[in-house]
Amino acid sequence: MIELLILQVLLDEKFTIYKIKQRIEKKYGFFLNISFGSIHPAVKRLENQKCIYAKKSVTEGGQRSSVYSITDSGKAYFIKLMLDDLPDNPSIAKQLINIKLLSFNKLEDKQKIKVKDSIINYLEMKKTASNYLLSSGQDLFTGTELKFLNYNIQRQNEFVEWIKLKI
Repeated sequence: MIELLILQVLLDEKFTIYKIKQRIEKKYGFFLNISFGSIHPAVKRLENQKCIYAKKSVTEGGQRSSVYSITDSGKAYFIKLMLDDLPDNPSIAKQLINIKLLSFNKLEDKQKIKVKDSIINYLEMKKTASNYLLSSGQDLFTGTELKFLNYNIQRQNEFVEWIKLKI
């Protein structure tokens, strides 16, 4: 997930690690919190995979600095990550859906359709599972629990419809 964020940021401009973190916080901070401790190793992995390139320099004060840019291989990897299926883990999938929707404009039309269909299929599958859980486990849930599950199913239905209409 963090690699997708880094590549998305570098599609726009060249940045230092510090600026990459700032851009991620600015664009995704309302639903995601990323630390330098996770960004730095991910940047190094992407650099080792030749997805990004570091131009190293020394500042006037003697500090070493690296400015990162995305390579053609990195652009292809970004598209691969965007087109990858969502994981089964709902927490991670939710974050990836948010990232993919906010990165949607970086794709070509055919790629957008694939990402959109993938997200809708995932949400429809989760909706089916939730409905099954509700119908088969009626005796497990009571009062507030049932209201909460029904509310979440309704929100998921609305989200799917929003994606179908707006994206």
